Amino acid sequence: MYFKKILLLVVITALLPNLYAQHNEDKQAKDSTSIAAILRGGKFEGHMRTYAMATTNKAKLSDYHALALGGGIHYESPIFFKHLSFEMGGMFIFNVKSSDLGVPDSTTQVKDRYEIALFDLENPQNKKDLDRMDEFNLRFHVNKKSKLTFGRQVINSPLINPQDGRMRPSMMSGAWFLVNEWQNTSLQGGWLWAAAPRSTVRWFSAAESIGVYNNGVNRDGSKSTYFMNLDSKGVFVLGLKSKISPNFNINAWNYTIENINNTAFLQTDFEHPLSKNDLKLKASAQIIRQDALHEGGNADPKKAYVVQGSHTWIYGARVGFSYKKSQVFANYTRITADGRFTFPREWGRDPLLTFMQRERNEGAGNVKAMNLTFTQNSLDNQMQTFVGLGYYKMPKVTDFKMNKYGLPSYIQLNLSLKYRFKGIFKNLESEFLMVHKWNKGDLYNNEKYRINKVDMTNWNWIMNYRF
Repeated sequence: MYFKKILLLVVITALLPNLYAQHNEDKQAKDSTSIAAILRGGKFEGHMRTYAMATTNKAKLSDYHALALGGGIHYESPIFFKHLSFEMGGMFIFNVKSSDLGVPDSTTQVKDRYEIALFDLENPQNKKDLDRMDEFNLRFHVNKKSKLTFGRQVINSPLINPQDGRMRPSMMSGAWFLVNEWQNTSLQGGWLWAAAPRSTVRWFSAAESIGVYNNGVNRDGSKSTYFMNLDSKGVFVLGLKSKISPNFNINAWNYTIENINNTAFLQTDFEHPLSKNDLKLKASAQIIRQDALHEGGNADPKKAYVVQGSHTWIYGARVGFSYKKSQVFANYTRITADGRFTFPREWGRDPLLTFMQRERNEGAGNVKAMNLTFTQNSLDNQMQTFVGLGYYKMPKVTDFKMNKYGLPSYIQLNLSLKYRFKGIFKNLESEFLMVHKWNKGDLYNNEKYRINKVDMTNWNWIMNYRF
């Protein structure tokens, strides 16, 4: 209700002056410094989203389906008092039709994994009260290139990002700066103290948000219970992007989750023209280092997010070609056996070069992953086709030290088709996504390692209309 009241207030405040202006143009021309005049100069954006999803599992395991409908409004004010602006927005969602997402599978006692994420993970029976105020911030513009933002906002970085593959994105709250004063180089970062993960309807402190999703198991196989048991003041982020040359970029970031762990990320991207007809060689290299801080969030190991003193390395490589509207890549990722790669799933999707929608390798160590991806855009960019096929060698599901979520080795196929309409339906976008995963590991006769993980197909149809 809080979101609805605030949103209604800003809509009325900003729109009524425009209606009034039709009869009072001369008066408004003289009143250009009023609050109403400032608000009239802002920008409204609307978004309607429909999402149909279904998951089919093997044999007698449960299948799931859901249809979600939602909409949102975003308002960004113009700059006033020379340096200030603000923005606000949010989204409401309705569960039009779905399986009973709160009932576990009768064979495994495992609940739905994908469809429930369209709505409210904390209350699967909630079908109507699914609104949330996502953005509400004040921005200080140092100049046209640099700014400082306070409050609820979108953060887009390799590890903290909107991960908007459901109905609403993940959001963060804090103080964030962007410095763009140098040619071909930008610096950004800040302190983030609160989060609203996708698939939730409320805001949490940064520490409380860790574990809203599945907590997995500890290194001894016992259930992890770090949700609402972690001590942290938030995450400090610092990122540097630099275009060293026309064909070489560097992307370096560091994420310090106070009292929990530190993650350093470095990626380089290179491209080289091979001919005058748009054929290019492209390559990327990636390295990530993680280290536990202090006691990993809690003095009790069963309530800690990471093991005290633990660390891990991740190496990635990509090579491929682009030709006009086509791209093909071969990708490889190696997570060492030093420890698990752990970063809050609630804050963003994996940055790994082998990442494909609907599965992650976060929570695992001793992983070898490789995939091939192909992307084709039509000449007018109306249609995009994507095909991805990968093999992911995971540690055994019973190797709890290396496999937090009990994910077996698997082969994954992704097929995606996106279409952008024109004419009267301009700004309408449609997307079809099919994901299938084949099991390639030992399940030890326990179907809980299969359901919603392998030997399953996930179907998605999404419609977006922005205005």
